[in-house]
Amino acid sequence: MVVTMMLPHKTPPLWLKKYIKMACALFKHQLICIQHHHF
Repeated sequence: MVVTMMLPHKTPPLWLKKYIKMACALFKHQLICIQHHHF
């Protein structure tokens, strides 16, 4: 992922993991909605 490439090579904080997971879920949800509505 692009965000992790910009960070130093260490374990990301918990809020960042939650944020990335939430963003991924939101992105997948938008993709599903777009496919469902045939945009």
